Amino acid sequence: MYPGRLSVSLLFTALVVAVLPALGAGTAHAAPERRLEKKTAVLTRSLPGYPVSGTPANRQLQRANVYVHYDEDGDIILETDAWVKGDPSSNPDTAVRAHLGVVAGNSCELTGHYDDGVVPNGRKYWVWERDLPSPRNWDCAVVMTIDRASGATVDAMGGSLTNQYAQPRLTVAQPRLLDKAQKQVRLVRRVAQDHTFVVKNTGEYRARNVVVTARGKGMKTVRRNAGTLAPGAEASVKVPLRLMSRKKRATVRITASGSGVSTSRIVRVRAVKAPAKPRAGAWRSTDKTFTFKVRKGRITGFRGINMRMQCGGYGTFPTYRNVSLTFPTVKVPRHGYVDAIKKYRKGNVWYTATLRGRVVGKKMTQARYTYSTAGGCRVSEGFTARRR
Repeated sequence: MYPGRLSVSLLFTALVVAVLPALGAGTAHAAPERRLEKKTAVLTRSLPGYPVSGTPANRQLQRANVYVHYDEDGDIILETDAWVKGDPSSNPDTAVRAHLGVVAGNSCELTGHYDDGVVPNGRKYWVWERDLPSPRNWDCAVVMTIDRASGATVDAMGGSLTNQYAQPRLTVAQPRLLDKAQKQVRLVRRVAQDHTFVVKNTGEYRARNVVVTARGKGMKTVRRNAGTLAPGAEASVKVPLRLMSRKKRATVRITASGSGVSTSRIVRVRAVKAPAKPRAGAWRSTDKTFTFKVRKGRITGFRGINMRMQCGGYGTFPTYRNVSLTFPTVKVPRHGYVDAIKKYRKGNVWYTATLRGRVVGKKMTQARYTYSTAGGCRVSEGFTARRR
């Protein structure tokens, strides 16, 4: 590589003028939060005067692709693929050279060239250069074939570089209730009920300050934060949906937005009557693992016995032991769905337990108890229960 604007660059400036009459930077426009990912050029026409008269086919360019990659860590990488019309193996004295430049008026001022690591591969040559220096505002490129012995150029193609940006792209999935997708949400009027929405960033750039909003006629407007989502990351957001209208049917628009991008999903809502209140008394699961009591609409004294706990198992052989665990008192909402989580800490160790299920009258269905703590130790037991 030769730094700076050398005489070889000036030599080709006049040639680029003819092939790039309208070359220039793209028009700025409003866009979502994004970062420059790469600049690309697809070159298919030789510059005026090229190929040089009498140049054999194995030195004539057929096509060239130029990529300037801008990594998030600040590295700038040049990659060039060039194809010749003949078989380059028949003329090992041919090499490919890539130039980057900056548009000045109708010309391209070349700032240097890169030809280290030229590798013939059938009819394709490859130029690769890492840690490119400033300036970073290249907007034109020239690729040429040269004679290794004399350094003379025998064919050349030029064109403009096009910016390509990485930006976030959000999706929001169907609402989930007790881990089951809901095509339609059933709500008891004026009773808030949590539904889980999975928001995912399918783009190639992080989305900051993602907010999930539920809004609709006859519905209470709710906003919940999902934080920052890296490319490919997702977040489960609990949104309390509440129907305020007297109508039997409504719709709610769920919108996820952040970093200038957004997506929406329309969810149908149907009003339903409140289920039977949980029957007071002693309850027990059908497998006799869980026992608890219901008092004044609350689950209390919850206890699970002889449950199988697994520890480890991530790259090592798991271990198992039987444990007995509890859960604190939790209220059964008027809609009947319990979705409670308890996190607590002892010393430097965190413990997390959840209790979920639907309680109606004398039955608890779709229920699951989970528990996790340090060392990859976890319990997950599904069950159904009845009042004894």
